[in-house]
Amino acid sequence: EAIPEDAKQRRFYGLSQLVRESLDGVACLRCITPETRQMRAGLTSFIVSPSIDGNRLRRSLWERHRIEVNLVELGGAQYLRVSTHLYNCEEEIETLLRAVRIESSTT
Repeated sequence: EAIPEDAKQRRFYGLSQLVRESLDGVACLRCITPETRQMRAGLTSFIVSPSIDGNRLRRSLWERHRIEVNLVELGGAQYLRVSTHLYNCEEEIETLLRAVRIESSTT
């Protein structure tokens, strides 16, 4: 059965909002994805504090927690990108939050 488009959009927005609210300001991350609903979807980006090695954080999230995120380096800054989709659940975002707190305190 097909999922109605408006239900998909609500889910995308709800998950990205939860990622934003959960991770913005936590440890080493500051959200840079626009707040405006029309300007975002399932990808939420955070600038990584210069005091943290973003590559090490990304690697630790995968190796220790099996959480895959993308890290982009641009203009001397590092950006952590969290992608959510219909199949993700709120518990996975809570797991990501706990893992970021653990790993950012050890990097």
